[in-house]
Amino acid sequence: MTIAISEPIEELLLELASRLKIEYWFNETPTFAIMSWLRHRGLCVYCDRSLVATVEALRTSNCDHLLPFCRYPMLDSDTLNRVPACRYCNQLKRSWDPNYEPRVWDPSMTPLSVEAQRELINRTREYLHRRRDEDNEKFTAMLPKWDAALRSL
Repeated sequence: MTIAISEPIEELLLELASRLKIEYWFNETPTFAIMSWLRHRGLCVYCDRSLVATVEALRTSNCDHLLPFCRYPMLDSDTLNRVPACRYCNQLKRSWDPNYEPRVWDPSMTPLSVEAQRELINRTREYLHRRRDEDNEKFTAMLPKWDAALRSL
């Protein structure tokens, strides 16, 4: 899927990235990252948080490998394998592989299709929802201990 990027939008995004020194936009072909952002409207594909709502959100956002690079290096330059993600989702996901049985993608299918991307994103969303719930339960269980420790200072 190719997205035509109008020159004013591309120039604006590159100026923003340059002014804020958003490094990952410059570690890759700038248009590559911008295409991913535009395709997903500047939202984290996993939790729908706006990645452009604040400077902090923008600075801490990532262009994630949907299928992890460590297992699928052949997809490194596939624009559909790179998706915008907030820091929290990207850290929870890490190198988790959404391409479990039944497999959505295999190397004979290069490049990744829009349908495969959509299914892999949905699988990752479900996984991250469970991980967030686990994180919240652990955090909530620790609150009384934290409170007691802080009061003892």
